[in-house]
Amino acid sequence: MADQANSIRTFARARDVHAALALVIGAALKPTGFRRIRSGICAFARPRADGAGFVTVGVQVSQWGSSWSGNSFTLNACGAAKRPDDPPHTYRLLSWLTSEDCADGLAVERLIRARFPLPPPEHEVWALAEQPVGEVFRQSLAKLRTVNEEMWHPKRDRWLPYFDVADVREWAEFLRPRIRRLLEQSEARTPPLADS
Repeated sequence: MADQANSIRTFARARDVHAALALVIGAALKPTGFRRIRSGICAFARPRADGAGFVTVGVQVSQWGSSWSGNSFTLNACGAAKRPDDPPHTYRLLSWLTSEDCADGLAVERLIRARFPLPPPEHEVWALAEQPVGEVFRQSLAKLRTVNEEMWHPKRDRWLPYFDVADVREWAEFLRPRIRRLLEQSEARTPPLADS
């Protein structure tokens, strides 16, 4: 893969993340009855197999990203929502990745982090980092290309880092063969709604 860290890269905005993930995740979920619940966001739902509610999944983009530090996203799921457009917030779906999934995810994150671009020297973040109260900026800059390997242990609440749409697509390909299994677990682990 070409070294993209030294080329010009465009930071992916939330709408770009939702669009890129919706293409891949939607294609993986459509054969099992999932439907996109509205345009503009990556969120899907289908009726539960027992008819008692809906299984839902949606992408949550972190509010803390920026054009110099990149960002991250996670997947939220609900195994028994009352309506298909209920927010999928019961489970962090990525916490159910297996040890093998986590090993693969760690490898993907290493590739993505290695090509994270550093802000140009004239970017204001460098000046902010030099201020007496700039510790948070210094730490963030130091961690741009660092992977927290502990987050890839099973049963962790993990967020998938990205800088541009190419990174998001790479995560989508990682998720493609796993998303159906994870949603089946979500449904199986959630009791049906009593009043459906």
